[in-house]
Amino acid sequence: MMIRTLAVRLCLLLAVAAVSRQGFTIPAQPGYNEPGERKGQLRSRWAAPYVRESTEKVGERSVTTFTWFNETGEVLREVTGGILQPGFLMVNEDEQTIVYGLGGDWQLTLPKTPDGMESYVTGTPDGRFFIHQQFGGGESAIDSYRDGKLVAQIGPYPDRDSFVHPDDDGSLSLLVWDSPAKATPQVMVVGPDGKERFRVQCEPKARRQVAGPDGMGALLTIYGEHGGGGGEDGEYFAWYTAEGLQHSLDVGPNAIFRGWAPGSHKALIWTSTEESFYSLVDWDTGKLLWMVPCPGGGQALSIELTPDFALFVVAELYKPGPWGGESWPLEGENSPWIRTFYALSYQDGRPIAYWRAKYPQRLNERNAGSFMRRGEKLYFVTNEEFTEISLEDITAKRNGWSELPGER
Repeated sequence: MMIRTLAVRLCLLLAVAAVSRQGFTIPAQPGYNEPGERKGQLRSRWAAPYVRESTEKVGERSVTTFTWFNETGEVLREVTGGILQPGFLMVNEDEQTIVYGLGGDWQLTLPKTPDGMESYVTGTPDGRFFIHQQFGGGESAIDSYRDGKLVAQIGPYPDRDSFVHPDDDGSLSLLVWDSPAKATPQVMVVGPDGKERFRVQCEPKARRQVAGPDGMGALLTIYGEHGGGGGEDGEYFAWYTAEGLQHSLDVGPNAIFRGWAPGSHKALIWTSTEESFYSLVDWDTGKLLWMVPCPGGGQALSIELTPDFALFVVAELYKPGPWGGESWPLEGENSPWIRTFYALSYQDGRPIAYWRAKYPQRLNERNAGSFMRRGEKLYFVTNEEFTEISLEDITAKRNGWSELPGER
């Protein structure tokens, strides 16, 4: 999607956020489980660990409030209205945009975009890093923040209509030109400290750039024929460092980068045709280490790469049987599913431990859930609850974690 389209959408979303603070008309509608017209509604969910989102609708008034708690349940902050994004909340107030981190107590006021320039904002899911990119006249500039404090101002530089992409450690990557003449395409990588690590020539058809850990490399998706068997237009991956192109590899069709194994240049990559597969590639050597189907044969809802293993939460189809006095079908949108966690070895991709819920559910947005980090702690968050995940429990096979049957 073009940058200008996203920028306009952001402006519209901020305008809606401003309206939500003042209240707006909600058409009367029949209730789904009650007779008559709905006059009041209250919905709450966990937006992040220790951050609650609540929306109350009464008559023509609708208000959404975000509440931050500490670990003992004390209220730290409440904010009304805003646009929720992974890792942060944006609120338009008195012609200013205020950004609140979901993973901490920081906030910042976004500098106004100069006339003729447009904005793009992003951040890391844990809320530590926030990135503000401004562009116009063929140039881009980046402000990088950590915990609400400005780390670096980067640019301006000749832009290739590329969105900045932050890695989990705050490293950045961007596709740029070598000069205003736009003669040579380059990939630029910036470290977590906001300092440029390198800028090297890359393929002109490069897209979806991803910074490597500590800004020591960049993984690019290249569109074009390469070895056959690739996805759309035969795309493949290319790994660049300060010395230029190091390795390229066609991992499979419709390939998408999912994350780095901490402390390495090993990348988890998802591919799919009729079935999902996950591959681990060591980009220091350019070798495919393993490829496995989604564990449990289900649908991966969220993935977290820990220092010792890849952690999957999977929605698996539940075997038919009595449930609430009836038998559920095995297929279809109303099928029962059960949430299962798998820890996969980085060595060979085999499950080293799993944990399975006791009861099946019907799959929907409210109970799918996802992994989220807050500092050094890992959580699994659904709308109704959040739980702290103990990596030591997984390794020790305790508190419900065990080896798969037949793996002993």
